[in-house]
Amino acid sequence: MKQLIGSLILFFVLGTSFAQSSFGVKLNYSSDISSAGELSYIGANQDVPSYQLEFVNSKPSFSAGLYHQYRAGYLYSQSELLVRKSTLEFQSTSFNDDINANGLFEENSTFIDIPVMGGVYVKGFTLGVGPIFHFLVNHESQLEDLSYYNKSNRTLSSGFQAMIGFDLKNLHFDIRYENTFNTVGQHITYANNKASGFKTNPNVLTLGVAYTL
Repeated sequence: MKQLIGSLILFFVLGTSFAQSSFGVKLNYSSDISSAGELSYIGANQDVPSYQLEFVNSKPSFSAGLYHQYRAGYLYSQSELLVRKSTLEFQSTSFNDDINANGLFEENSTFIDIPVMGGVYVKGFTLGVGPIFHFLVNHESQLEDLSYYNKSNRTLSSGFQAMIGFDLKNLHFDIRYENTFNTVGQHITYANNKASGFKTNPNVLTLGVAYTL
């Protein structure tokens, strides 16, 4: 992963040597517009669950990092290297005497995001699509206090995005929609590595602004 990030930074820097390249810094604000309320059940025996776990919310998040855009006629490409922190909220309800299992629990994760897009550029407006890659750097979960809870985090996850943007001198503004391929609880497993069963895919709306050097 270090080699990939190093190569991308080098690509950003070298890109500034081209007349139609721009390099700068980027700030994004993201909100998950997926439906919450999905339920899963925890326990050593799937027929007799010990807890009910409900996905409640994905808090809005900020990301910041590097930005690069290259234009050639009516075509353009855009890539970013961002650090982002995210928080998921789950509501647990105990079916036994474990009162500590009742309440709201948070999972906090830190990611390095690498979105790559390409499309058309017309009179300052950009319209593009492309993949986005999320590299997990750190993960902390209050759910670890629950019996039978296990986690199986993936280092790499991905999604697909569509974006509309506008360039105004040294500023770039964009809004994008991302469909993430993994589910909100895909990393959660219970006793005997039973999958949590969460099926909600995060659908994320992001507003971004970049300043080019």
